[in-house]
Amino acid sequence: MGTIAPRPGDATGFVVDPDGDGPAAAFDVDDPSFTLRSLRGNAVVRWEYRPGSTLFLVWTLNHQDALAEGALDLTRDVRGVFNGPVESIFLVKLNYWFGF
Repeated sequence: MGTIAPRPGDATGFVVDPDGDGPAAAFDVDDPSFTLRSLRGNAVVRWEYRPGSTLFLVWTLNHQDALAEGALDLTRDVRGVFNGPVESIFLVKLNYWFGF
């Protein structure tokens, strides 16, 4: 049977032994506590400029930031989500219907 124990002399990590006395080697794992802050939004505009023919405009926004601390602080986290890297994507799709 495997074991997970605190790393000796280090309060932020663990030693994992997957099979106890078996042949698999034990390995260290850092503390898995984390905070992920993320805000995602989508906006879609659809315009039918002719019957059966449409134009789509799509905007996707993703704010994401990670923190090494696992404690929730709502004020810090709401402000902090806007300090991380931003991914903004704009797409255009055009459908044209050939009516014969």
